[in-house]
Amino acid sequence: MMEDTFTPLQLQVEGASLRFCRYGGQVLSWQPADGQERLFLSDRSLYQSGQAIRGGVPIIFPQFSGRGSLPKHGFARDRAWALLQWDEDSGQAELELRESLETLQIWPFAFRLVLKLQLRPQQLQLQLTVENCDRQPWSFTAALHSYLAVPDLATVHLQGLQGRWGTEQTTGDRWQEMECDRHFPQAIDALYEAPAQPLTLLAPPWSALQICQTGFTETVIWNPGSAGVSQIGDLASGSEQQFLCVEAAVVQSPPRLEPGEIWQGQQVFQVG
Repeated sequence: MMEDTFTPLQLQVEGASLRFCRYGGQVLSWQPADGQERLFLSDRSLYQSGQAIRGGVPIIFPQFSGRGSLPKHGFARDRAWALLQWDEDSGQAELELRESLETLQIWPFAFRLVLKLQLRPQQLQLQLTVENCDRQPWSFTAALHSYLAVPDLATVHLQGLQGRWGTEQTTGDRWQEMECDRHFPQAIDALYEAPAQPLTLLAPPWSALQICQTGFTETVIWNPGSAGVSQIGDLASGSEQQFLCVEAAVVQSPPRLEPGEIWQGQQVFQVG
């Protein structure tokens, strides 16, 4: 039944908890052992077939944003995934998405995605595996579109982008980041070269959150600002102050997979 794909499933490890669902293979909530919710989930999310869930960690594949002819951000985030593993004792879960008659009509390739979740008391690991199951090569772009919860965006600092080249996706402006601590006084939609070192999100009074990634070649920082939120139906007015998206992405150099080849990318969040 379709409604079952939205039913939250839960992992719990030594005081930490994680909720996810089969729809979109999507993580909905993550609370490390300190009990503080670290992912933003809009209370206006529709939970309807064909609609993305606003918040948590949507899976972007095989197209990032509008960079191609597919629907924005592709189709992986609004499809029912299969549950391969769900082990509450070890804090692990695995979900899978394969091609279907519907996906083949808009993207004519056979593929396999596997999302592996690993929950630890102070840490969350997300690993995305992309496999070419077709008889011909194809390329893709992808992202883990992580909505990180913050108590007040006005007080947030993001450390670790210094020296990286960034591009504002709405204007095409390009710059080298010179600030040690990045603040967010206005809307942002920036694509950065993936930093060599982990990023650190400071959102007082919460504990620092360390963010690292492997495999993904870019980091996307996104917040729509107050004007942008007014144009997004599944976000409430003022909710832009409650999150900052820090996304692990592979965009500017799309991986090309030969038949049978595999690509992997990972994003890890660590509290403290």
